Amino acid sequence: MRGSPIELIWAVIIGAVVFVVLGAALVISVVVSQRRRLVLRQKMLDELRKSEERYRSLVENISEIYCVLDEQRRIIYGSPNLFDITGRTPEELAGRPYERLIDRKDRRRVVSLLDKSRTDHAQDFVCEFRLLRRRYPPVWVEQNTRVVRDDRGTIREYRHLLRDITERKANEEIMRGLSGRVMEAQELERRRVARELHDGINQLLSSVQFRLKSIEERRSIQPGRVVRGVSEARELMDEAIREVRRISHNLRPTILDDFGLLAAVRSTCEEFQLRTGIVTVVDAGGLDERLPEQTELVLFRVIQEALTNIERHSGARNVRIRMSRQEQHLSVRVKDDGCGFEPSSVIGAKVRRRGLGLDGMRERTASIGGLCEIVSRKKGGTEIILEIPLASSGTSQGFA
Repeated sequence: MRGSPIELIWAVIIGAVVFVVLGAALVISVVVSQRRRLVLRQKMLDELRKSEERYRSLVENISEIYCVLDEQRRIIYGSPNLFDITGRTPEELAGRPYERLIDRKDRRRVVSLLDKSRTDHAQDFVCEFRLLRRRYPPVWVEQNTRVVRDDRGTIREYRHLLRDITERKANEEIMRGLSGRVMEAQELERRRVARELHDGINQLLSSVQFRLKSIEERRSIQPGRVVRGVSEARELMDEAIREVRRISHNLRPTILDDFGLLAAVRSTCEEFQLRTGIVTVVDAGGLDERLPEQTELVLFRVIQEALTNIERHSGARNVRIRMSRQEQHLSVRVKDDGCGFEPSSVIGAKVRRRGLGLDGMRERTASIGGLCEIVSRKKGGTEIILEIPLASSGTSQGFA
């Protein structure tokens, strides 16, 4: 019985120790678990921060413009190049309605597309418009839009990726202008051919018809006049044939297809000299082989246009055409001793009213990768210089 209190005390002590140990173990377990959770959370935050930094670095270093709008289409984020191209600071654009950056000419169309995305649940669309800039003209941009929605389909934000397409638009405008001028030149050429057929061939044939009718009426009473009329009709028919050949040659000389550029240029220059009285000399070297068909056609048309301009405007007495080929390079020079002009004063709008003209020479030459330089001064004559690169492969390909 005496040991009972002692045993009870030991039991209490042991129980207390066990309780303390268990409590300490529980506390340690909670602390370790919390620490692990904190470490894991910190690691996740670090990875998230690194991911955000990579994303921000990617967005800030791409050449395209990145922009984020809220559901009311107010700017909440823009990449640095957005501020550079618009000339505005982040503070000026933050919270600004995105529509105010769109040129008035395009604003209604772009806003209509954005409004449409609210109702048709579209997620992506592309459009082009002019982006306004401070103190500078607008630039054309192509905008790729991603509409971000929540689980209920409500729009959360708009993400725009914009690419500067000003150069492309300028090229498209040039091509549209060139196409219009080509069609205008074609119409002028058709008009010229129609006029030549009417004023030349038609009149000659009418004269032949008149002579033959006169011969038919007089064949029984004036034999001498019949013979003379037949001779005159034959001469008129010969002239009509020559005129048809001349018109055909101007449209597409068969000699160019059959014998090549040099033969066609010499034939054209001989006809030009006979018709105008302007002494025309052709010097050529290294053109024993045929050139590519497109190159020959372009050079022939440019030389033909140059001779036409000389006849109409220069008042020249002498023309010299030099053509030389060195390895894979062709040089063509057309020089006259006429009155000359200031190239800057006639290349452009004035020339467009006359057809392709000098601008057309440059555009034709550029179409085969060449350069066309026009050197002229008043009373000093004019020289047209063509520099044409040739392909390294055989140049006679495509010819018999």
